[in-house]
Amino acid sequence: MPKFSLPQLNFDIKKAVMVVVGAGVLGLGGWLAWDAFMTEPPPPPPPQAAAKPKPKPPVEVPPEKLVEELLNVSGVRKSFDQIPGKVLQGAQQSSARPRDPAVVAEVEKIMQEAFSSERFHKRVQGTLIKDFDRKRVETLIAAFRAPLVKKMVELEGANVEPQAVAEFARGLTKNPLPKERIDLVQRLDAVTRASEITTEIVVTTTRAMVAGATGGDAGQLAVFDKQFGAQRGKLAEVLRNAVLSTFAYIYRDVSDADLAEYLKFYEGEDGKWLMERITAGMIDEFRSAGEQAGERIAAMAKLKAPKTAASSAKPAATATPVSTSSSARPLSARARQDARECLKQETNQAIHRCAEGFR
Repeated sequence: MPKFSLPQLNFDIKKAVMVVVGAGVLGLGGWLAWDAFMTEPPPPPPPQAAAKPKPKPPVEVPPEKLVEELLNVSGVRKSFDQIPGKVLQGAQQSSARPRDPAVVAEVEKIMQEAFSSERFHKRVQGTLIKDFDRKRVETLIAAFRAPLVKKMVELEGANVEPQAVAEFARGLTKNPLPKERIDLVQRLDAVTRASEITTEIVVTTTRAMVAGATGGDAGQLAVFDKQFGAQRGKLAEVLRNAVLSTFAYIYRDVSDADLAEYLKFYEGEDGKWLMERITAGMIDEFRSAGEQAGERIAAMAKLKAPKTAASSAKPAATATPVSTSSSARPLSARARQDARECLKQETNQAIHRCAEGFR
């Protein structure tokens, strides 16, 4: 192809333009002439590789979905479904239960609505979302899917018959658990705060029934609160013994090594973080539900059966508390173990009467 030299810098603008245009034409002619002498067409340019699509960033799972997954894999969501039935059993056996069948039906309906599983679900879910920590929640979900923890959750979710627990507890009076196993069970109760939640269930449901039975009378409720407050410590002790017996029964076939490994999970920072929020949410909801149920039962009782409410108020509000005098005999070690059966009674007053028999 011909070679071209750049125009001199002293050319005028017209000449410069012509030189550039002429070079373009001559260049094109040279290319066409060269092409005419080619025996084979030049190879086509290599195809350009298709550009790889950029990977899409992973879609972030919303906090609500992660929290719901955590509640499911941990077995907590399933435990909410058991609350209405337990509360209803307590209401049916309560000494503050009204006599009028129509009023009884209304009371049971109010209790089931106030202590619905969805209310507890939303409360605990809200507590976890409020303090949401994505990395921690994802770590917890993975931990609950580990074989050992998954096995424990399945054991905890199995149906436990009160009679079976009572028989197991009676057997402990003859063959007590080794100290190592007792320590493990007590540590599990401490970290899950199961006894605390159980006590709250009894307190809130009993007070709700008493509020209804007294027509919401502030004076009589104050008397009840004072009496109940004086004996709450003893009630909590009886309930704690019952919870410990239940734990011992649930994990009866689990080795000390596996139970200790399971405890490491709950006693770690992630496990503590989870249990603090679950417990706080459940206790808050029990108190809220108890207050709401008491107000609704009291209002209904005044309208439908004022006489029944008044007659039920006296024994409920003036129930004889467990003796707190210094002359009362302390519970022996064996009596404490036997007293665990009192949890079967389901109601505060029945538990008190049961516990008193072991003094």
